[in-house]
Amino acid sequence: MSSFLDNALKSLNRASRMLDDLAAHSHSGEAFADRLPYVLDLLAGVRRQLDAAVKECGHLSGWWKDQWTPERKALSELRNAQLKRLETSEAPRSQTRTNVPAGEWRGHRVSEGDTVSWIEWYFVDGRYEGQPVLSVLAGALDDLRGLIDEVRIRLHAEGVTT
Repeated sequence: MSSFLDNALKSLNRASRMLDDLAAHSHSGEAFADRLPYVLDLLAGVRRQLDAAVKECGHLSGWWKDQWTPERKALSELRNAQLKRLETSEAPRSQTRTNVPAGEWRGHRVSEGDTVSWIEWYFVDGRYEGQPVLSVLAGALDDLRGLIDEVRIRLHAEGVTT
């Protein structure tokens, strides 16, 4: 049992690192597009590991079915679109901010009054249309982190050692 939860946590940590890598490559359309399906697949991998843990236990199936929320279904559909059908569901938007204060801006030193520009990626269709890709995926990571904790708590309550 604990191996499934351990693997879920490992997948979650890997997804977190790859999300950081995705953010670091947001300036390059090709690099971003190459990494996004991998992050989506890692997020799905967390859920697959949790699914295996719950199935092995057998006591939580009703609760587990209720965890298949519209948001989680939408992320699964995004993964399938990206990996299986090679569809694109994201597009870049150029962002600019003028007259920034002196200091650090997205990892770069800027002077008082500088104008900075960057690329931000948004979903262009589906449930997350118009939402920033990185914010949606960061929210999904947080959601899965909470789900891992909840599965662990519920399994413990059932007397299953994790």
